[in-house]
Amino acid sequence: MEDFGVAKAIHLWVGGHDNTKIGFWNQGWRMSVLNNGNIGIGTTTPNYRLSFGNLSNFKSLAMYESGGEFYGLGISGYSFDFWIGNPSASYSFRNPSGAVVVAITSIGDIFQNNSYARNYYYNTSDRRLKNNIVSIDKALDKIAALRGIHYELKDSVDAAFFENTVANADTSKNNKKTPNSSKKTAYGASAPSKTTFGFVAQEIETVLPELVTTSASSVKSVNYIGVIPILVEAMREQQTQIESLKAEVKKLKNTKAGARTEDAKSSTEKTTSIAYLYQNTPNPFSQETTIKYSLPETVQDAFISITDLNGKQLKTLTIATKGESSVVLKANELYAGLFVYTLVADGNIVDSKRMVIVE
Repeated sequence: MEDFGVAKAIHLWVGGHDNTKIGFWNQGWRMSVLNNGNIGIGTTTPNYRLSFGNLSNFKSLAMYESGGEFYGLGISGYSFDFWIGNPSASYSFRNPSGAVVVAITSIGDIFQNNSYARNYYYNTSDRRLKNNIVSIDKALDKIAALRGIHYELKDSVDAAFFENTVANADTSKNNKKTPNSSKKTAYGASAPSKTTFGFVAQEIETVLPELVTTSASSVKSVNYIGVIPILVEAMREQQTQIESLKAEVKKLKNTKAGARTEDAKSSTEKTTSIAYLYQNTPNPFSQETTIKYSLPETVQDAFISITDLNGKQLKTLTIATKGESSVVLKANELYAGLFVYTLVADGNIVDSKRMVIVE
């Protein structure tokens, strides 16, 4: 079929250029409308309802332009670009009521509901925006009930995982979907292959349900940032326990020191009235080590027992000298490993300590 239409000027033409499309000619076909309704701008073979030719410039499709300001779309390499020409402008996503729920400024700041990010991620946390502020109770118990894991993400899941929930949620007989067993990519084009750390949402939900949300497709997500204040309070509780234990230890040390003496005669007192076992030196050792001890003169029978970590006795060092003294143990009397040595006086265990023999 020959072209037909209305000539507007010598190089302008509006009309059909074959039996399947009509178009606009200006030094070439600039716009075409196919008989199936597809419209092409810069292409005569649009495969979609609206197709564009080569948008190789990142400023290819203008939504608005005035003066030097350009707002639009384009392609740059393998990137699909959004362009805003005013530093004060932003990309906005609005809900049905017209309120902005996500905004990205021209310098990369991100606002999402009550969150804000610029290099670092900030959550709005102004006291003036909060009611019913209450301290977290029994935070240490909550943290103790959680399980941290490391894992890898699945590359894909059954499509039925998503479709089942949609079908079950739709009560309309005509709109029910039949789940299929095909695979569906779970995390975009491909899942990250490296091992990462986190939680299982279903486990978190049993302890801290406030931190778990479930999507319309039944996929559960965790508010990881919400764990932080619980960790802070758990550490505070733990520190209180530590301080209490330190106070008890200090009290016990003072009691023990008082039982010995509080003056320069403490060494003599220990020799004559209190049995004591010191840490061997050197430790670890490869040749020999010295084990110091202190025994009251009243002790009748004493020895040092050496065992492995399972409690099997390997060697006994007999003690004949009372007061402050020591015994020497050679490495070749045992073997390389971790051992426990115990001071026993008149059938009573005084103390036990660990030592290490290296090759």
